Amino acid sequence: MYFFVLTVINIFKFNSYELALLDAVGLTLSILLYVWFIKSSKIKAVSWAVVLLINSLILTFIISINGAAYSLFWATLIPPFSFYLVGRNWGSLLSAFAFAVCAFIVYEHSQNPEPLKIGLGSVFNIIEVAIAHIVLFRFYEKTR
Repeated sequence: MYFFVLTVINIFKFNSYELALLDAVGLTLSILLYVWFIKSSKIKAVSWAVVLLINSLILTFIISINGAAYSLFWATLIPPFSFYLVGRNWGSLLSAFAFAVCAFIVYEHSQNPEPLKIGLGSVFNIIEVAIAHIVLFRFYEKTR
């Protein structure tokens, strides 16, 4: 559902069809992974697929807009998904990789500093990520 909401926001609020396409791909692949899980019950394989999907989509989004509009905040979702679904060791490695990508983007910005542009997209990114954190941790606590 989250990818559906993001797709709609990117189409109707921001007229960003490229980002809407990225979210629609996330929606489609999430549905396919859900169906695969229901039919196969392969928990480990589906867990890895979900983590790789989430990490790939978040990093693609961050890289595609070059860390603008507080998009780096999305990277904070990578550790909870990774640690919860694939464990401490792989979660650490995947999180470190994602944060290294984010650090590189910030470093690149520091070499050619431009004034920060804080717009409605920035506000939406912070709100959406905060909601995702709440939903994720509520799910975690319920399953614990």
